[in-house]
Amino acid sequence: MMNYDDIQITGASRRLNNVVACKIIAVDPAFGIKVEAAKNQTITLMPKNFEIFEYKPGMWVDCQLHKNNGEVTGCRRIGMTSPKFIPEE
Repeated sequence: MMNYDDIQITGASRRLNNVVACKIIAVDPAFGIKVEAAKNQTITLMPKNFEIFEYKPGMWVDCQLHKNNGEVTGCRRIGMTSPKFIPEE
């Protein structure tokens, strides 16, 4: 069972805290995970050293995005995306 942060569990809380589901597009042990944060914008995030989890392309992670004029200027990974918030492709 996954544990979710309070800002991930309701749609209203997600919108209020700028939490979005980001798809993992690449995994590199040396550089971390590359996620598609917004249209045509990717960000590389480094998992924490204590994490024992195998990330794979195609998985979804929740990220708290900070934007300036529509461009993502900062990103904080919250955790794995709850199945009910994974976008339909």
